[in-house]
Amino acid sequence: MKNMKDYLIRVVDLQAGRIGYDFEKRLDKSKRDFRWEMLQRIEVTIAGIATAIEKGMSRRNKGEKEVEERKLELSDTALKLDEIKERLVSIREQVIYGLRNP
Repeated sequence: MKNMKDYLIRVVDLQAGRIGYDFEKRLDKSKRDFRWEMLQRIEVTIAGIATAIEKGMSRRNKGEKEVEERKLELSDTALKLDEIKERLVSIREQVIYGLRNP
């Protein structure tokens, strides 16, 4: 009976050691997997943020360029309108002067 008791204690200790070792290995693997997954998610998030910043800056630059182009177009249109106004004033003066001096 004493031998059986000693044997059972050794077997239980051995099995407990195996279970503890297996549990520790599984925890280590889970920690590594979790860490790897989190690092990947962080990298994807950083890449997404970088892409968003680049798009925003590109849109801003594009918007500024479009604004400058539109300013030039409006400036040209304003110059043309001034020329037309001057011609109309000139025509009006000729008509008025022609009516006064027949």
